[in-house]
Amino acid sequence: MSIDLNIISRKELKFVISDHDLLKFNRWLFSKKKIIPIFETRKINSIYYDEINLQSAIDNLSGIEERKKYRIRWYGDNDISKINFELKQKINQYSKKITLKTDFLLSEINIQNFFNLNSPFVNRYKELIIKLIKSKYLEPTLDISYSRSYYTYNDIRLTFDKNIKYKLLKTNEIREDMSNILEIKFHEKKIDLVKNLLNDFDFEISRNSKYLKGLYYFDIIDYF
Repeated sequence: MSIDLNIISRKELKFVISDHDLLKFNRWLFSKKKIIPIFETRKINSIYYDEINLQSAIDNLSGIEERKKYRIRWYGDNDISKINFELKQKINQYSKKITLKTDFLLSEINIQNFFNLNSPFVNRYKELIIKLIKSKYLEPTLDISYSRSYYTYNDIRLTFDKNIKYKLLKTNEIREDMSNILEIKFHEKKIDLVKNLLNDFDFEISRNSKYLKGLYYFDIIDYF
């Protein structure tokens, strides 16, 4: 069986853009003629998994040298979307994302039991999943959705996320995020280009994890 696995390692910078500052941000964006839109804006849906004691969240809050987040992701609003499994790993200043593209449709999976040893997903990719999550027992915690626009600038990737919503899966409560997130993703060799791009960018780099922010919105963790 062939496995469609993609691994990306890069640096990421994040900026929080309030609705109040959107006009200022758009002026900056449209002034950069070399920033080119790529792909169509699309809705991204992610379900984050964690251990019962939220060890992944704790590790990310503590800022330990190597920390991980586990999620499944799909695009759009329909049940026939194919899902991906993603492992997001932070190693010091670098982000490593391992994406396993699957043929499973959203309508075919059991979200609650997705990582159980007898689930169709784990049965198909058992060796890889055991290697990636080891013996962790993962449960779904948050459903996070947002609208993402994509741009490129000299092989530097920019994404802009808006309409961010968090759903606590234990209670089905929903919270809306009133801010927007700009992410700049690049390889180390592009650092000078990034500095040049941000030379007149009037926003501060921000620590921002949608997973941690969502847990904070439901009073589960202290984040800010």
